[in-house]
Amino acid sequence: MGNFIAEKTGRRNPEFQKQMEILQKDERNLMISNYAKAKGYDLMTYAFGALLLIFSFMRVALIPLLLLVFVYLLVQGYALYYRMKYDKEM
Repeated sequence: MGNFIAEKTGRRNPEFQKQMEILQKDERNLMISNYAKAKGYDLMTYAFGALLLIFSFMRVALIPLLLLVFVYLLVQGYALYYRMKYDKEM
């Protein structure tokens, strides 16, 4: 929806569209965005882990709990893979 509104506004005002493109491609803005995503990921890791513990203490059925554990481990594995990949590149 946001992209649709930005595109419609950009058609009416080319200067606004050009300014938005500059802001989106600005290295500083990209760095800030990536830093915010990293902080969000850190919070999600702890919150999701705590939620899994709470569900296990509440004796939630095994299937949903295992699905949550699988997704949690999948996300952590994904992050670890890219961490190792970027460490090798840089």
